[in-house]
Amino acid sequence: MKIDSHESALDSEPEIQGALSFQQVQTLTLKNFIFWVLGRLARRRIIGESMRPTLDPGQEVLIQSIDSPSPNTVTKGMLLYLQHPLNADIQMVKRCSHWEGTKVWVLGDNAKDSTDSRQFGAIASHFILGHVICTFP
Repeated sequence: MKIDSHESALDSEPEIQGALSFQQVQTLTLKNFIFWVLGRLARRRIIGESMRPTLDPGQEVLIQSIDSPSPNTVTKGMLLYLQHPLNADIQMVKRCSHWEGTKVWVLGDNAKDSTDSRQFGAIASHFILGHVICTFP
């Protein structure tokens, strides 16, 4: 799922550990709105179908940066904002599936329309830029 920035904002399937639930994303709260106004959260627009049914194309989300991604700060099921590991011009949102040592498996909720770890494998933690906090109306 490609992402549009706002300044004010395979051949074989890998074994996936455990089922991922498609949890609803929190809606905007006053606290998150204030953090966005203060510049502590980034606003991004979803492009593409890969995170359906959780996130729809055109929907906006607020992102909180993660300085040192690790299994302690990035957990299974979390929606991550990350740099595409093969194309530096693309940022995307994917769900954390599981960690393999220092690398993480990320998956789109809509497998048939997603480019994710099923194609490019586990990603190094430095590609993780942040995580989705909430949707933005």
